[in-house]
Amino acid sequence: MGLCGACCRCTCFFILSIVFVIVLFAIPPTGKVLTLEVHKRSDKYGLFMSGFMFRTFAIMGTCMPAMSQNGKAGWMSCLKNTVVEDLGELYGWNPGFGVSPQNDKSLGAMAFGHAAYKQITYDTEMGRSDIFLSKLDITTGVMSPGMDKLLVNFKTGDSEWQKRRELIVHNFPVLLQSPPSIPQAEIVVPAGVEPHMFLSEKAIRDFVGRNLFHQLFSADVTELLDDMFDYDGQMGTALVSGSGAATGPGGVEKLERTRAALYSKAVGSEAAKKFMSAAEKLGLNGEIRLRDFIWIVMFAGYGGTGYLTFETFNMVKTDPAKFLKLYRKDPEAFVLESARLHPPVAGQNPSVLPRDISYKGVDGKQGTFKKGSWASLVTSGANRDPNVFPDPDAFEIERKNLDRILTWNAELGDIRKCNDTAGFPSCKEAPRPCPGTWLALRVAKAAVAFFMDGVEKSLKSRAEL
Repeated sequence: MGLCGACCRCTCFFILSIVFVIVLFAIPPTGKVLTLEVHKRSDKYGLFMSGFMFRTFAIMGTCMPAMSQNGKAGWMSCLKNTVVEDLGELYGWNPGFGVSPQNDKSLGAMAFGHAAYKQITYDTEMGRSDIFLSKLDITTGVMSPGMDKLLVNFKTGDSEWQKRRELIVHNFPVLLQSPPSIPQAEIVVPAGVEPHMFLSEKAIRDFVGRNLFHQLFSADVTELLDDMFDYDGQMGTALVSGSGAATGPGGVEKLERTRAALYSKAVGSEAAKKFMSAAEKLGLNGEIRLRDFIWIVMFAGYGGTGYLTFETFNMVKTDPAKFLKLYRKDPEAFVLESARLHPPVAGQNPSVLPRDISYKGVDGKQGTFKKGSWASLVTSGANRDPNVFPDPDAFEIERKNLDRILTWNAELGDIRKCNDTAGFPSCKEAPRPCPGTWLALRVAKAAVAFFMDGVEKSLKSRAEL
């Protein structure tokens, strides 16, 4: 009887859980009401987290068709965009703050609106959490020996942050908005990559990776492109799980071998020698700073720019003739509009609020995110804010305000006002932009141009048939 009773209770609980999920998420009106009720109780951590997890699992299921169509990149885009839509409906887009779980196992601010995003990332006193570092330190196997605190973990304006950023942007001229005419600024095509391969993530990433290292170091990394592609996938696994151990047997060692091989390719270049010498003059270890920079290039440059380009062609394949026509009409606007809809990174890593921030709760009452609490930012949300970008999900190359995209952590127009991407204090208009903004944008433009030729040829071939 006891065993039967236990089984019956388990069965009932299982059935009730399924019913709850179906009622909460499969029936839209009910789902919205109950999700709203969960957010009304954000002061009750356990209840909020239960509702949040149910909703997250439901979204993951809803986005599965995107996985089959466009792989993990498409699935992640769907996931981020659906979460943002939820927050917009719950909290409103002006300024666009919502309550969300943070990695320190508490509830904090989620800046999903354009104004909210800027309020955080433009704050020159904004602190940073060490949660990103804890996932990427040497003990988890995803940082090289000797590497220490990453740039993303420094408070904006911190003297060490300022010194390291200036070291990077002042010693690689290709990071300038208008770099000098130098041989490595030319675009190269990796061996074996052809324009008709526009639906191949590997071909796209090979193009991006080959050009990033060519332009920065005049280095030919052709023989490492397969390892770089594997590295990016392994790094994603490590980040999600919080440890390089999740990459499987030998995964951590392979990550390090790839970084070491890239370092060997770069270290003998004039650019690397200049960079390392400048580091030593600043009292920094030149070798460690170069390894650190290569890590950043692989994470934000190869990973982020590769994602933007690949997602661009996931979009193009839905209607090649339409998107080719738009591209030929205005290539610059085409790439910027794609960068609005498919930002290379999800957002800024957790920040620590230097002061209280007020927000309007889902019940209309004023709430406060306290000083010292955490805040996260969602770039795809800020770039889809209907207050700034009307009809935000539409692909419109004729938008007059594309310079307002926050794809590279500051409005592009504000980054243009600065001499470089060093950020605060040399540039107050864009305090914390991505250091590689202009290089990433140029490589993305070159990749889109190269593979769009393949789209055009494929359409001509079909017409001839």
